[in-house]
Parts: sequence; C-alpha cells; structure tokens
Amino acid sequence: MEKSRRAKYYQSKKQEARPRPVTNGMKKLIALIASFLRALSPKEEILVVKKGMKEGWQRKEKAEEKVIFVVNEEETEKREYCRAAPLLNVRSSPYVSADTKIGWLAYGESVFVLREREGWKEIVYGGANAWVSAEYLTPDEKEVFPVFVLGERNLHRSPSATKIRSYLNDEFGGEAGGLDLQSTEYVAYRVKRLGSDIIWPSERPRNGGLWADIFRRHDLYEELEVPQKHAVMCFRGGLGSRAINDIGHVAFIESVFPDGSVRISEANWPREGIYNERVIPQKDREGKYKAEFVSFL
Repeated sequence: MEKSRRAKYYQSKKQEARPRPVTNGMKKLIALIASFLRALSPKEEILVVKKGMKEGWQRKEKAEEKVIFVVNEEETEKREYCRAAPLLNVRSSPYVSADTKIGWLAYGESVFVLREREGWKEIVYGGANAWVSAEYLTPDEKEVFPVFVLGERNLHRSPSATKIRSYLNDEFGGEAGGLDLQSTEYVAYRVKRLGSDIIWPSERPRNGGLWADIFRRHDLYEELEVPQKHAVMCFRGGLGSRAINDIGHVAFIESVFPDGSVRISEANWPREGIYNERVIPQKDREGKYKAEFVSFL
C-alpha cells in the first residue's frame, strides 16, 4: 500500500517536471525581455542607418561600447568629404592589407564618420562599417570644392579648376589640354553637385552650344520649352563670330523670374576662365542667344 502511494507521488512529480508547451503569448514575452536585456547590454553596438525612408540595422557583438548612430538629411555634422584624387581605398579593418580592401571613394564623395582611431576613420559604407585613412577625409567643403569669386579668372592650375577636374575626373580634358576652366566643366560640376552625374553618349565634340542637340538625338534627358531653375541653358548665337557661335556656350540657371528673364552663372565668359553671373532678359535668350534648355534632375 505504501509503495503504491509513493509510486503515485513520484509519477505526479514527473508530470509536473515535463516541459509545458510554449504559447504565442509566452514567446512574445520572452522576445520582449530579450530585447530589453540586449538594449541594456554594454557588449554590443547597434548601428541605425537612416536615409530618407530606408533603414538598415547592423549589430556587432562584443564591442567596447554601445553607439546609436542615426543618419538623416539634416544631420550634416558627421558628414565628411573625400579629398583623395582620384580614389581612396575603403577597408574592412583599420590596417593596410590586400585582404582588407572592399571598395573605394571618389574625390568629393561624402560619407558619415562614426569615429577616429589611430589615423583611421570608421565610416558608413554600403550600409556597413568600414575604414579609410583619416588623412584623406575632411569636414570642410572648401578643401574639396571650389569657391568662386565674381570676375575672377580660373586658370589651368588654379585651385577651383583643379578641384572641379578632380571631381569630374577630367571628363572634358581641360587638365590634360592645359586649358583655363571651361563652361562645360563648370556646368557639369554644378549638375553633379545636385546629384546627377551626366551620362554622355559617345558623340563628340561636346561643345556647350551642342548639348541640347546631343541629348535630343540620343533621347537621354528632358529638353524644356521654357527655362527652369537648376536646368542648363545652351547658347547657339549672340557670342561673336560665326566660329564662336558654332562652338556655343552653356550656363547654369540659378533663378527664373516672372517676366521670363533668367539669372545664370557661368565660366569662361566674357573672357577665358572668368567666373560670371548675369541676368538675361527673355527677348535676348529667345532672340540674340537662340537659347535651348535641358534638365538633368
């Protein structure tokens, strides 16, 4: 009798010790507790990269400290620019080795810097962490991009011409040809700074007055009936001799006014290499200059 009671007792204990099925509610509670503990843990780094509407998450175990880093369009204090021409190697670790190279930055390309360590800067690259030489990143735009002065001539080896040609990888051959800053280089630079790297067909030459014709024939960019802010204005006449008019000129539209006039900025006008700004009335752009307009944005 006593043995029977003991058997029933131990049998009930074994049943209690069996694992109970985990319900959905219990799973949610466990996940919530785990998430809370991870947030308190000093042994992991959470990187949040947010650009526009896209978000990327990356977790690194056994980091020395916890860092939460959010990137958005307004947060510019962590943005730095590549000043190495033509390219800067990007590495997976902060040391030089053939195995650590994972990509590169072009001159003028901007990145978000997380921290600096022993001559290296940790950056956000392709949604992940990477490293570049600290020497070739700068937060100062003036070290990378030109500062134009009205009426100043930008000679072949001037700082402004050199920076633009590094940014464009000497697309138009001005550096190789020993030329002062050209109107085509200036306008391509302004367009690229707004986020559009012009795609060119193989057709040559690419004189300023021919841009609208080139892109019309190849159906690459929108030709405009009327000027728009940040579009390009091509001059087909009114520049002087017939030979100069055949070459033409190109300028960047800064503003469009209610009366149809436009304010432009330009290079290589009215003399070689000169940076200039002016307002052109509607009657002149339609008549004298035979202007055409192209949008790259």
